[in-house]
Amino acid sequence: MKVLHGHTLRELTIENPMLVEVTRFKRKFLSLGSKNASNLMVGVVFAVLLVAVNMLVLSMRGGLPPTMIVYLQTTIFALIIPATMYQAIAGEREKRTWDLLLVAPITKAQIVFGKFMASAAAILAIAVLLFIPTIFAGILFERWSFFSILLEEMVSISFGLLVAAVTIFFSARAKRGLIALGITFGLLTLGLVFFPALLASVGLGGNDSMPVMMYLHPFYTIAQIDSPSMGPYMSVDRGMFGIPQTLTYLFLTIVMVAWATNTLVFAENEVAFLPKAKKHA
Repeated sequence: MKVLHGHTLRELTIENPMLVEVTRFKRKFLSLGSKNASNLMVGVVFAVLLVAVNMLVLSMRGGLPPTMIVYLQTTIFALIIPATMYQAIAGEREKRTWDLLLVAPITKAQIVFGKFMASAAAILAIAVLLFIPTIFAGILFERWSFFSILLEEMVSISFGLLVAAVTIFFSARAKRGLIALGITFGLLTLGLVFFPALLASVGLGGNDSMPVMMYLHPFYTIAQIDSPSMGPYMSVDRGMFGIPQTLTYLFLTIVMVAWATNTLVFAENEVAFLPKAKKHA
């Protein structure tokens, strides 16, 4: 079955030479034995963060809601994924290696999907590492639900995948990696910070329309999954939060990956988001 630009899932995964990007990403950002000092710094910072989270869970002795760790994980995805993936394609152009990829026996869909899988592997690795203290905090916490934690994790991970797809899309269209990084961070800031602040400033904080307007906000969704009966919207159906947002994030992820592949079909020097209409004589 064709799933992306005439490619089967097998061609995009098992038979995709660009899956070497997963190993490349690990070596570049997660290898402590790397000669690059920045790689070592990233690994040390994340290791310290992981130890700190576990120590915090132990020290608070059941006073730390597991949802707080899911919040932290979602924040890491929003910050780390763009910072590590903004040069996924734009960086290849800047390093003059893009032409080598184009003449290699791989398709542009395989290039984009391989880049995306590298970020997806990093997202899953972070989620697995933080899932242990999350469950531990839940066991110690007096009020928790394993099903709720799973829903929160699904929302967080699927949102991280969407952030990766959006970053790769702008990396495919921008001529410079920093431009892709700036646009991605700008959109995340608008959607996660400025938009909720605007809603609150115009007096929608206690309005029944708030759940609709914040429906795709990951932090708001996680909060509603955690304690829908304790929030200001007691009449909100709990089924509205969790699975619907996860499916929406995954759908938008597929759209952005496919769109990024479409943009690479254009002429390399033409920065456009949609193909131009043909002019008839």
